[in-house]
Amino acid sequence: MLAVSTPKRSQGAPDIPTVAVAGLPGYDATTWFGMVTPVGATKDIIARLNAESIRILQTPESRDRLIAAGFDPAGSSAEELAACSRAEIDRWAKVIKSTGIRIE
Repeated sequence: MLAVSTPKRSQGAPDIPTVAVAGLPGYDATTWFGMVTPVGATKDIIARLNAESIRILQTPESRDRLIAAGFDPAGSSAEELAACSRAEIDRWAKVIKSTGIRIE
């Protein structure tokens, strides 16, 4: 592996540099996953799902498996996920517009 595409080195491969360190400053193509609920889910349900998800992510078995697969597990709030989603949409929309990418 030449580099990881995240801003920080991977927990599972700490000796592999980031793309930014390898020569492209500011590079960030982080893969992330979020859990969503159907429209109308109550705040209590969302909070419970969030708490349980974070609890599971913090177990040694889950952390070890995710890290071994190349992920750096982290939990966040529903608000942080919404902000991350909006930021990613804005960021990639600019890339698509500036490069003229079109669906074929």
